[in-house]
Amino acid sequence: MKIAFLRPNLGGQRSNDAIEPLGFAVLSGLTDRKKHEVVLFDERIEDIPMDLEVDLVVITTFTLTAKRAYTIADNYRKKGIYVVIGGYHASLIPEEVQEYADTVFVGSAEGNWARFLIELENGNPQKVYEEIKLPDISEVVYDRSLFKDKRYSFVVPVQFGRGCMHQCEFCTIGSVHRGDYAHRRVELVIEEIKEIFKTNKRAKVIYFVDDNKFANKKKALHLFNELKELKIKWACQGSIDIAKDEELVKLMSESGCIEMLLGFENINIMNIKKMNKKSNYDFDYENIIRIFKKHRILVHASYVIGYDYDTKDYF
Repeated sequence: MKIAFLRPNLGGQRSNDAIEPLGFAVLSGLTDRKKHEVVLFDERIEDIPMDLEVDLVVITTFTLTAKRAYTIADNYRKKGIYVVIGGYHASLIPEEVQEYADTVFVGSAEGNWARFLIELENGNPQKVYEEIKLPDISEVVYDRSLFKDKRYSFVVPVQFGRGCMHQCEFCTIGSVHRGDYAHRRVELVIEEIKEIFKTNKRAKVIYFVDDNKFANKKKALHLFNELKELKIKWACQGSIDIAKDEELVKLMSESGCIEMLLGFENINIMNIKKMNKKSNYDFDYENIIRIFKKHRILVHASYVIGYDYDTKDYF
């Protein structure tokens, strides 16, 4: 089969800082390339052709790109081409997505991808493939050949862990993975990073796309100590409670961390509690910023808009 992986965009503009879509690199790595040919089109950096001669179209979508994903899906289904849609939007409201796709993937796709390809070839694919628990990702290998000659950012994504132990009310990760989390083997991640800087001339910074870098502190420490030897620059995201361990923040800096996205979420403790953001219950944002600044790590603060406790006393 010839398989097209498609990543739709919101609007028609191109991005100068799009990072590689790792989900497709996982699926490509699990695809028998002796039997199947794969191509990737990412609308953030290039046009998605609407007349591809393929056997299977696989679309990933977030909620903000869902409308565009449905347009693309309709186009190919009308041509008689089988369409799969996955991603967080599909995982959260599969009933809607089923109206636009022949098959919907709910949750992580690794555990069902090979089975789906066999069943599709045999003419009996399922309408929905669901992975309730996170699969074992310890030995996952990403097929980055999919990104060759594509103009992605100098910031290169790498996944160490997936999922998060917190269950914040607003969070997609908590809703899909339900407090579950899994990690790749540290040695495999280190080898992947070495290979990235060896083969990707654009690469300057590694961005760990983990939902929470510190879901397993022991494994995070192991990774940081290994990263020290590479002398690279990297960034990540996590919850603000990591600042309670300044020695850990110091180690992050020593291992090459230059930026961390932190979920401040709100400045009203009543809103923090309403969203069940337990890691922020005992917070001092000013001191947290001071600790990261002391160790030369840029704080990328994120906030959630829409909680309605009165904030007039804070302005």
